[in-house]
Amino acid sequence: MDLTRGKRQLDFSYKEFIQGLQSMGFGPTKAHCVQSSLKSGQQLVRGTKDDWKNHIRDVRCYIADRDAQMVINKLSNSSLHFKNNFFKYLADAGELRNMFWANDIFKSNYKLFGDVLAFDATYHTNRYSMIFVPFMGVDCHKKCVMFGAWLIYNETIDSYKRLLKVFIKAHGKQPQLVLTDQDPATKQAVSAVLTNSHHRLCMWHVTDKIPVKLKGEMERNNEIKSRVHKLVWNVFIKLETFEHRWHEMINDYDLSGNKWLTDMYAICQQRVPAYFRELPMCCLMKTTSRCESSNSQFKYDTTTTSPPMLTQLPFELHALQVYIETIFKDVQEKIYKGLYRCSCERVEYVYETKIHFVKHTNKDKRLVGEFKVTNNTEENSFKCSCMLFTRISYLCKHLFCVFKANLIEKIPDRYIHTRWKNDVLSSYLFNIEYRYDVHLDEKSKLRHEFLNLTNLCADRARGDIGVLQDMVSQMTKLKDKIWQGIPNEPSCNKSTIIQDLL
Repeated sequence: MDLTRGKRQLDFSYKEFIQGLQSMGFGPTKAHCVQSSLKSGQQLVRGTKDDWKNHIRDVRCYIADRDAQMVINKLSNSSLHFKNNFFKYLADAGELRNMFWANDIFKSNYKLFGDVLAFDATYHTNRYSMIFVPFMGVDCHKKCVMFGAWLIYNETIDSYKRLLKVFIKAHGKQPQLVLTDQDPATKQAVSAVLTNSHHRLCMWHVTDKIPVKLKGEMERNNEIKSRVHKLVWNVFIKLETFEHRWHEMINDYDLSGNKWLTDMYAICQQRVPAYFRELPMCCLMKTTSRCESSNSQFKYDTTTTSPPMLTQLPFELHALQVYIETIFKDVQEKIYKGLYRCSCERVEYVYETKIHFVKHTNKDKRLVGEFKVTNNTEENSFKCSCMLFTRISYLCKHLFCVFKANLIEKIPDRYIHTRWKNDVLSSYLFNIEYRYDVHLDEKSKLRHEFLNLTNLCADRARGDIGVLQDMVSQMTKLKDKIWQGIPNEPSCNKSTIIQDLL
């Protein structure tokens, strides 16, 4: 009987199930197997595997060349429900050319974490060869976070200028630092539009080309590569030290005639951390790899767990209270090293300023260096020569060493950056409505609420056959009443059903 024509007809719930699993990467065959397992038997499932495949075929045939319009409709409809969503597109002669969207979560992310922005084009992401450009940053967990996304038709200067103007219109402010690759169109567009931002080029695109651009023996090239890495990735190195060591390397290996290295040195001020020491958050991102391999799915248990204390210092407990867990672990490491690997050697006084000279050793007790921590007693301000707070906005081990020596029990408020605090994210951003693929119309909400209530009742009564029989009887009466009031399937048109599914 399960193979008769009537029993093989798929109702809306089955089609919704097929479509849901299809969107998660499960084809109709696997979806049929899943449903058979859930129903405890293939004979209890409507339709065969071929019927389920035919449904997916019908959906694809319906979409056909409507796909661009369907995306526009979906994003436009989302903007109706969430007034803070931003969506713009450009069509020419009926063809979609550019499209940008930033929902409420993206905009909230940018407001909190938009001081540093990275974007990079991803090629051939679809059959139309449109270019996908995600705008990425780093959130309070040091994870990838999106600020918006753009589909563009071509990579011209005008396209990127238009993109950046729309981005600024959506968010209302420019970032402090912009990180991109070395694409000429991108560079010109950034300098023309983001006039208040510092533009920095991706460091990886330089170091990755070293083996190709250098000729000679492998051992010699590996030595050069190692020295270049120590220079360009070093976040502590000062500008004059970098330039001295760079020229020293060029002379040691007789590389003055290497055009590529000469060109790279000419634009070092756009790449190397030494040139960005004074810029806040300059070391939050150094490459555009977050754009190329972004992942928006993260699980955090910061509200349910508490990491153990490593010291008995009062400002460690204070750090736990104010920082989100990911950042607390970094700060905790600085506190630990400030206690066991740093020591105040001497103190000098210059008017209202105390200058602490802090000796920093590694785990083998070898001297790493001596750093100056300046304390303006009148303003109660601190500054370390390593400039970690400027680069990443939490305190260094040398400052915590000075805190211990001066019996300071709490981290001053001015040194607790908002982006790293445990209450930085608004609670409304975690509401279910802000997740993708949530049906927002009232009919869909009520339908799913009824299905959930039915499942809850069936689960609660699963051990009482009398209650289950009563439920079946009541549902049969309700079904007969509904069939009497609505004698025909409301979506008798196949295309209408597919519209409801999509």
